[in-house]
Amino acid sequence: MKKRMVSLFLALLMTAGLLTGCGGGGSKTPTDPSDVVTLKVGLPMKALVSDYKNNDFTRYLEEKAGVKLDFMYFSDVASEATQQLTLMCAANEELPDVILGLPFSYYRMIDYGDAGYFIDLAPYIDEYAPNYKSQLEKQSDDIKGYVAKGIRDGHQYGLPRIINPAFDDLQSPMYINKTWLDALGLEIPTTLEELRNVLNLFKTADPNKNGQEDEIPMLGNRSIINYLINAYILYDESVFNVTDGQLWDPVPTQEFRDALIFANQLVQDGLYSKMSFTLSQNEMRNLISPAEGIARVGVFVGNHDSMTNVTDELKDFVAMPALEDATGKGGYTVVKESPRDWTAFVTADCENPEAAIRFLDVFYMDETVTCQRHGTKDVYWVYQEGKNACGTDSYAKIIDASGAWGGDSNWCGNMAGICTQWNYLPVLSDDVNTRILNSNRLASEQWQILVSGKQPTERTINLTYTDEEFAVKDEKSAGVDRTIQETIMEFASGVKDPNDDATWNAFLADLEKMGRSELMQIAQSAYSRG
Repeated sequence: MKKRMVSLFLALLMTAGLLTGCGGGGSKTPTDPSDVVTLKVGLPMKALVSDYKNNDFTRYLEEKAGVKLDFMYFSDVASEATQQLTLMCAANEELPDVILGLPFSYYRMIDYGDAGYFIDLAPYIDEYAPNYKSQLEKQSDDIKGYVAKGIRDGHQYGLPRIINPAFDDLQSPMYINKTWLDALGLEIPTTLEELRNVLNLFKTADPNKNGQEDEIPMLGNRSIINYLINAYILYDESVFNVTDGQLWDPVPTQEFRDALIFANQLVQDGLYSKMSFTLSQNEMRNLISPAEGIARVGVFVGNHDSMTNVTDELKDFVAMPALEDATGKGGYTVVKESPRDWTAFVTADCENPEAAIRFLDVFYMDETVTCQRHGTKDVYWVYQEGKNACGTDSYAKIIDASGAWGGDSNWCGNMAGICTQWNYLPVLSDDVNTRILNSNRLASEQWQILVSGKQPTERTINLTYTDEEFAVKDEKSAGVDRTIQETIMEFASGVKDPNDDATWNAFLADLEKMGRSELMQIAQSAYSRG
């Protein structure tokens, strides 16, 4: 049967007209649920997964759902994966039975459903998705409202992926060498000037006591600059600011520019290392926790586990709160937007939707969420109830942290499900390993900073765009964001001079040409709709 393509497809394919729909899309004859059904699953292919077929998580899902799995792979880049799917539909190619892990907005999901590519799950959920129903009932009204918005006229074309806030949701997690502070009789800096003074003493006063001026006062990527900007003005690099319902852009402000001037001065003075702009993460890691054991770095940014070597006990560092407001417009602790999207779909080409929905329902079991995150049960984690870094209840004790990084233990990503502090965060370990204990301590310190820091009362997060708006965002946002991020680094490092009016104005003009204001306009429309 021919199906008219929706405007989203037209925008992505840069064409117009009618395109043939994917697969049959008509009524299906279900097989006996007791049969072992083979489901073809389309999902983004993660580089860290060594083998999807010979994989502990695959075997776990097959056992829980009573199915066999085969795979079709999409790009791990969301925009590329969506384009692949669109082209498959345009070419009338057969779709996999299930699509997992491709993030869809509400409007895009509705488009695919109304066009006949995704089936309506509503008639099946009560009977075949008890875990999903039970998990959703336990969520906040905010999350329930988000899910309810994805149901139109009783039709539900997908299941959501939702991740609740966790300790590692700070956009700029900063750590400072407390051993150095104590050696120099200093306190954790709370203002920009205090930070400058501390970094200067880290550079000149030999805090590592080796008789050499080999200390690196501050080392790290763009997140350090974002941290500094937020002392001047609220800057969440993923969204626009909003006050009394009206969106505004912090980038063209004088406060934003002053922050870059301050960062640039730190670099010129040797307090923020120029190596931050050229070294790989692995090279930074070896400086933060060198093999010879002599501390080299005073302040660093990033995940404290991934930015340090496994031999580092992490005893020297403490988490550093946001700096105080320097302008009357800053002092913010920026928290990442908790992911919410639609990632689990059954296509019209699936001949056994009952089996497919039973399979998807497994992702809404607590144990499945834990296995997705931490790897195989009783190999990488064991059931042991306790408190996590957020101070709430959890049940997974990690016995080997490498399970979180793919290989053959999991699919190295949250394909679907509702991730909570109970099923997603591990309990604080009682292991005598000093690194684990200090890693737990730093995570707890991060959480306290997250919940106690100054945050805006209004945020433009989890916006839902129409097809037309999404097409504009899809076309323009990546280039605009990349330009901002690269130019921030260039201003801080000295490649460009933030004091030069012509250079600064050229940067702002480039953003306008690329569509920064247009992106804010469509974000305003989405925000105003609620």
